[in-house]
Amino acid sequence: MEAKDTVMSPEEIGNLHIGVQEEHRKPVIAEGFKPDSKLFRVIAEAQAEISFKAGYELAEEELGKCYAPVFKDGKQAGVKEVVEFINRYPNQGRQELIDKKIVRTFRPLIPVDDWQAKLKEWEIKHD
Repeated sequence: MEAKDTVMSPEEIGNLHIGVQEEHRKPVIAEGFKPDSKLFRVIAEAQAEISFKAGYELAEEELGKCYAPVFKDGKQAGVKEVVEFINRYPNQGRQELIDKKIVRTFRPLIPVDDWQAKLKEWEIKHD
């Protein structure tokens, strides 16, 4: 759905005026602001865009709050899967000089074909 799908028809907008006293509608109609006028249509479309964006942003914010734990669980599951994959292979531990300190490093020895297959399975593009 897009904002243009939420633009109200002149009839729908006219129905909003039910219950509004006649004297409040006359000045609007007198100024050429009729439901079938181009000006009316431009304003209705602009208002639909504003309302649509506001509603979308609110929905996105609310969904983010609701699904944050799910996203966190999914991220943790993904990290776990990567670590388990790496741990299936032997590693080469060695000491290196990093920032004037001797640091023990860990380099997994993963065959290139296995790594490329796993990246493809995870749908990660890598050159």
